Amino acid sequence: MGALRLQGVAARLIDKMSAYEPLSEHLIPALTRQEVAQKVAGLNLASLEAEVGRIYSTRHLQGAGHPVDYLVEAADLTALDQILTPMLAAKYAMGWLASRRYLVVENAHLGLSFSVTAWRHLFATASGGTLVIELVNPLTGPSEALTQLAQLIAEYRDRVLVIFKVPMASRATQAAIRRAMPALLYVAIGFPALTRDGATAYITKQAELDRLTVDERLTAAVAALAFPTGHQALAAVYAKWRGDTLRQRDFPAYSVVGDTQAARAAAPTESDAAAKLAGLIGLSEVKALVNKVVSNFKMAQLRKARKLPVRQASMHMVFTGNPGTAKTTVARLLAQILRDQGVLRVGDLIEVGSADVVSQFVSATAPQVKDLFQRAAGSVLFIDEAYATVTEHGYGQEAIDTIVQEMENHRDDVVVIFAGYPAEMATFLDANPGLRSRVAYQIPFPDYAIEELVAIARLQLESLGLRLSDDAPKRLAAALTAIKTQDPKNFGNGRTVRNVLEKAVLNQGLRLDAAGGVPTNAALTELTGADFGDPAARRAQQPFEPARRIGFSAMLQAQ
Repeated sequence: MGALRLQGVAARLIDKMSAYEPLSEHLIPALTRQEVAQKVAGLNLASLEAEVGRIYSTRHLQGAGHPVDYLVEAADLTALDQILTPMLAAKYAMGWLASRRYLVVENAHLGLSFSVTAWRHLFATASGGTLVIELVNPLTGPSEALTQLAQLIAEYRDRVLVIFKVPMASRATQAAIRRAMPALLYVAIGFPALTRDGATAYITKQAELDRLTVDERLTAAVAALAFPTGHQALAAVYAKWRGDTLRQRDFPAYSVVGDTQAARAAAPTESDAAAKLAGLIGLSEVKALVNKVVSNFKMAQLRKARKLPVRQASMHMVFTGNPGTAKTTVARLLAQILRDQGVLRVGDLIEVGSADVVSQFVSATAPQVKDLFQRAAGSVLFIDEAYATVTEHGYGQEAIDTIVQEMENHRDDVVVIFAGYPAEMATFLDANPGLRSRVAYQIPFPDYAIEELVAIARLQLESLGLRLSDDAPKRLAAALTAIKTQDPKNFGNGRTVRNVLEKAVLNQGLRLDAAGGVPTNAALTELTGADFGDPAARRAQQPFEPARRIGFSAMLQAQ
């Protein structure tokens, strides 16, 4: 459909609305019923297919108004266009719309800038057609603006079809709209979470559209998903299978290459997350606390499913600890576990720092924070060194205040984890009166013991096809102890282990080259005690000057 140049009344309306919301005008294409059916089938969206069927089976009654309005979940305006094109074409063909033109209010904010006069002109301009209102930010409850908008919708009910584009997974927004307009019926169209049967039906139909046959590989890949699952995860599984199937059919010589690359890039499956958390070295108290958190979320989900009273508990957390204590690793696994348990619908880890949170420009920080929460919908938003926002560019307080607001707005769909040094995090939580009360769990990550760090080193070497000789563990432990003693405040735990191993591999190369001859495979894959240097010599070295902390923003990495 594409936007048209605004003309006439619509153009004059820009002068009234431009201070509030951007507008665009569109034209519904003239489609036959068969063309509508083809577009709907191509989307493979059950809720849209059902609604188009109801439109074609419902006789238009003159003067009766529209029987329903719509709440459409779409990732962006392009996805919205794909949904609206066949649905509005069917509405127009059946006489429910007098005009093929419709207006889109983009990035609508139902806040202080809401003008009843401007919106009344907008409804009058859209008379006989459709008004699409794009809500970028979630609604959490009743407001004066929403009440006034509800009155306008009721007033123009028989003349204007209203469609809200709501954020993805926007249960709170949809509930707020329905509560504000109890006399109106809203049909929700979007991509809901799928059960196992729903996923099977989806891939079967999609394969039919692609003229392919579902096989055991696709069935097994779908079965490996955690249910209920989102369309995005299922679509990714189907897209990979479709690509592999077409390659094997059309370019069989390259199928082996694809299989080899896939095997090398194979990532842990969703069901592995809990086992991987349990298999992490050390962190016994962290694991116990995380398991308690997961159990609490699971029971809340169960109570909600059984329609029992559920206390609206916060899901947000603080991870405190020194660098290299696995905070990011645990956060990533926790996101996957919460997805597997049905608490989160996506389960990604969106990792950001202060530069991602605070903008360098006036009035840009709040929108930037809101965009981050939109990206993290259904997932975990991991804010590393969150306290650095306090002094960043002078807009840190605006960032913190917006984070607190968005934590409440997205409390059912985003888990926020703040991470950093213990002392600085305590100060950060006092930066906004509502921040500490919205953090339900504080999980401390202790430094690793030296023997635990040696065990971590063994795992890292194993992943590289290397091993330690019999005398190496003792020398590695001594080297780590010397580093920690030399500068305990800036000791990097797992990161220090990685640095020590990298130097040991370099030393191994020098040692083998100096020995002359051709080293055996055993020699090439083994690190000896000599590769870790002399701890006594290390302690005798002049201690390096540790990196200085200048305020919050110049702190060392706190992962």
